[in-house]
Amino acid sequence: MEPDQISAAGQHQAHLGLSLRVISEEAEVSSLAREWNELCLECPESDLFQSAEYVLNWWMVFARDHDLRVYAVRDRAAKLLGLLPAFLIRRRKFTQGDYYELRFLGSHGGLQGGYFDLLARPRDRTRVTGMIVPAMLGEGAVWRTANLKGVPTDSPFARRLMRDLGVSESSFSRVKHEIIELPPSFPLYLNTLGPDTQKLVQVACEKAGFDARTKIEVHTEKQDVAAWVERYIKLGLGRPNSVLTSQDGTFVKRLCADLIRSDRVSAVSCVVDRKHASVLLTYRWGGTTYVDSIRTTRDKPNLDEHLALCGEAIRHVIKHGASRCDFLASNSVSKMLAPQSRETIDVLVSRSGGESPGFGRRLKSLLKRQRK
Repeated sequence: MEPDQISAAGQHQAHLGLSLRVISEEAEVSSLAREWNELCLECPESDLFQSAEYVLNWWMVFARDHDLRVYAVRDRAAKLLGLLPAFLIRRRKFTQGDYYELRFLGSHGGLQGGYFDLLARPRDRTRVTGMIVPAMLGEGAVWRTANLKGVPTDSPFARRLMRDLGVSESSFSRVKHEIIELPPSFPLYLNTLGPDTQKLVQVACEKAGFDARTKIEVHTEKQDVAAWVERYIKLGLGRPNSVLTSQDGTFVKRLCADLIRSDRVSAVSCVVDRKHASVLLTYRWGGTTYVDSIRTTRDKPNLDEHLALCGEAIRHVIKHGASRCDFLASNSVSKMLAPQSRETIDVLVSRSGGESPGFGRRLKSLLKRQRK
């Protein structure tokens, strides 16, 4: 089945005064940006990764060749109550034939970590979930598998979808993301760490603060942040074994350009003897600050430098009232600094009834007909 045949841009359903529209046109999805962000900011558990800035930029860079499938639920007054931004990707397996996989927009590529989920206000979550999941499961041959990588384990949407598909919660792997529920001051935060880690952070910050050759700064001015974003991307792309691709660089530049306009990006830099430089980017959304991985001119940042950069970032976000710090890159330093964690699932679920026959089944059928 071809993409133009499976689009459902005009699909509507009525249930309890709600209407569901499945959008497959890029222009129509882009026109939702203002409503989308208003909805996102009214959802206490929403994330940067569910914002229009993140999702729409991700779509333009990584997935524009695939097929949009955005589920939007509205009430009788046409107010946006729920949104599930997804897309379809064609999967090809020799033994199974071609089929479509449903994925969250933003969930593969882009920033290293991320959370993806149905977006709805707490009071609307149950009825929006009850509207979208049955509609998804009734879509015939539109998709056969759904990739739920990055969805929080406590997601009502994921639980409902897996329950209806008969997927056991014990059958999928869980991924831990390091987070810090931030206290009102940096000294109080240090007290939440173990004695050894607390000492390491204090010594690292003191070394950076008193070493005349070392300069650590937090940049918040738009022009300064834009310059450090450029340097961050160049440092990432310039390394021989870098995991940062040119697409990743384009995406980070586009995303940061949008977030800089609303003062949602900061950069923490470390310069040693004017020769060696490291940079750490942080992104703000709601009460959460997301800490990215460090890019550096060294082969890798040494422990003191890494701790000092992260320590200054945490000190800065506490000062500006953030309630949570979330590490996008899980590593030994993030595990040292974050006393809490948040779990997401990593599972590919299958829906029966929409399979295309595999090569083996088609061959058996052909041979059977020939024998007759």
